[in-house]
Amino acid sequence: MASDPLDKLLAELAQEYDPNRPAPTPVPTTFSGVIAPSPPPASPPAAPLGASMHPALQGLVEGEMAALREEERQRAAEEEARRRREEAARRRVEEEERQLAEQARRRQEAEAKRHAEAEARRQVEVERALRRQAEQWLAKLDPYSIEGQWFTVFAARHKDRVEAAMLYLKDVKGLG
Repeated sequence: MASDPLDKLLAELAQEYDPNRPAPTPVPTTFSGVIAPSPPPASPPAAPLGASMHPALQGLVEGEMAALREEERQRAAEEEARRRREEAARRRVEEEERQLAEQARRRQEAEAKRHAEAEARRQVEVERALRRQAEQWLAKLDPYSIEGQWFTVFAARHKDRVEAAMLYLKDVKGLG
């Protein structure tokens, strides 16, 4: 990396060894009482880099330019490596989030399945209990009583007397 003193030195050397540089302005040797200010020295026109430059100076400049190019190449490589690391980290985070979401979805599905199975088992148990109650109620039902006669008509509209009794106990009597 170029430093300010080095740049200044390189500029001075370039001026000193520039063949197109005008000769220095002579200082007046006579004194007439008033010294007229001398005009400022003309600055030489800027020559292209490397044009009629002393070989040692040219070597320094070329070395400095090569170092600057190498530093720039290093910076670009480091930036590219950093960008790739960040991209890889972003992809890892996205993949982890996707996996966590998938695990959560599977847990929810498993929980819903367990809940549905438990509800189905409970429903089967309720149906069994209601069937036992209906069978017990039918065993006690007097077919010649008013309720028994009404139930005979009611059961005729159903395929099975036990199912009719289950419906009757569930809907009318509020059991099950």
